[in-house]
Amino acid sequence: MAKSQGPLTKLIFGSNPTYKFGEQKHSKKVRKVSWILLVLGILGIIISLILYSNIDSVASIITIIISLIFILSSLISLLFIFNRKFYNTFIYLLAIVVIGFVFKRNHWPGASYIMFAGFTLSAIGFCLLSFISLFAIRDNKFLRNFGFSINLILTLSFLGGLFKVQHWPYGNVMIALSSLLFLISVLSLVFTLPNSNYQEWTSFHKKFFYRAILIPMIFIFITSTLTFVFPDKWDSVVYDNQSKDYWGMNEIELFDKEGIEK
Repeated sequence: MAKSQGPLTKLIFGSNPTYKFGEQKHSKKVRKVSWILLVLGILGIIISLILYSNIDSVASIITIIISLIFILSSLISLLFIFNRKFYNTFIYLLAIVVIGFVFKRNHWPGASYIMFAGFTLSAIGFCLLSFISLFAIRDNKFLRNFGFSINLILTLSFLGGLFKVQHWPYGNVMIALSSLLFLISVLSLVFTLPNSNYQEWTSFHKKFFYRAILIPMIFIFITSTLTFVFPDKWDSVVYDNQSKDYWGMNEIELFDKEGIEK
């Protein structure tokens, strides 16, 4: 029995059966090329870090940029375009972000790289998902309209998180704006979902809604609540209850030694 096409593959290639998953040589060849590009990209970064003592040199920068392009294009292809169950990918990406928080809390090496990868891939994935919802899901009006809007909001949320983690400007602005839009989308979900004829949704539509929309929304809701409503709790979760020195002032300890008057 032929396997069904994924929505993003239909969007790119149309309904031509030549591009069905797991059957034809075209998708298999593209997946092989994607794996090769992924390996070459990783090797390129490793080689540039080993061979070039000056990381700011022109050759090193060019090598790293090309390697990142290889890695990014291969991951988009493997995770989203030629992945029939692409909606599971977003759960894995959220897991990467959580692992990055765990590494940061415990001061383990590589935390910033893990969080950068998680936030970046999540932002790209949700941006792609918004266009999947708008152009590829045509038999469910609710998922098409709400999926498009909420995934753009989730894209902005993860971009804001990325900018804040990297200490880039406007990170807080993007987080605040996405939080406001997220609140509006939650209210929209409450009033529109009961009229979406949910009982007649297909199995794919339900999996798409729960795994690619609802679970990321719950994740953003929890992190936003901790960030804005319970900031001290958020700091204790992320920074392992590290004490803060308010106003940049530290306690002064007076020693009882000979020649020192208290």
